Amino acid sequence: MKKFAVQQYELNKRKSGLGRGTLRFAFLTDLHNVTVGPDNRDLLAAVGEAKPDAVLCGGDMIVGKPGSPVEPARTLMLQLAERYPVYCATGNHEYRTKIYPETYPGMYEAYQKPLQKAGVIFLENKKAVFKKEDLTAVIYGYDMERRYYDRFRRRKLPVEAVNQALGRPDPENVTMLLAHNPAQMDTYFRWGADVTLCGHYHGGVVRLGEHRGLVSPDFRLFPGDVHGLFRRGGKSVIVSAGLGEHTLPLRICNPRELVVLDIKVS
Repeated sequence: MKKFAVQQYELNKRKSGLGRGTLRFAFLTDLHNVTVGPDNRDLLAAVGEAKPDAVLCGGDMIVGKPGSPVEPARTLMLQLAERYPVYCATGNHEYRTKIYPETYPGMYEAYQKPLQKAGVIFLENKKAVFKKEDLTAVIYGYDMERRYYDRFRRRKLPVEAVNQALGRPDPENVTMLLAHNPAQMDTYFRWGADVTLCGHYHGGVVRLGEHRGLVSPDFRLFPGDVHGLFRRGGKSVIVSAGLGEHTLPLRICNPRELVVLDIKVS
């Protein structure tokens, strides 16, 4: 049995134009075709126990490798879509299968099209509105270019690039940004969503504390931004340890993780 945990966060937001209440989201990221329990039954059960209003997906649910199957991730997402509204952003693995179809023939379409047909909303430089009674959340998904994932050169993402892709966050409602790569955390804070949800770092492979790990995908040693809740200026960024792995199939003091987020609006 793969070690698995539910990580819960609670954020409080004041939005004068909205009613009062709680929005609950389950956040999954970086599955990489791993199964948590037979056919992901343990993961599905954990989502069910959380009773989320909607499910958010941060990307890298598949493995962007020629010939790799999409079935484990696709089956999980279809099962989630039967029960909840599902909003899905891309990670670097989905992104490269999409932009290099000659290398990954048919892979992205085999994953995305059945999910879209089932009602999953893909947020590729798009936004969607989620409503629960008097509460409204605007969910944005940023489709980051591959050059910002380079392992040996860390480029800074200009906030203007996010503005160009998504516009400015809606100040009247709860705003959430799905942005796979936490390396650009400063830009996310500057862009200004109430909460940004990231993955990509797999908890640093070996967890050395709440925020620190052994290594990041861009080969920084002992990075301090691989996991947890970060706050600045009334905004929050949550970095999940994710649910799987691929290049370094190792986790030490670093369980696979389902994030459950409560946003309490007053």
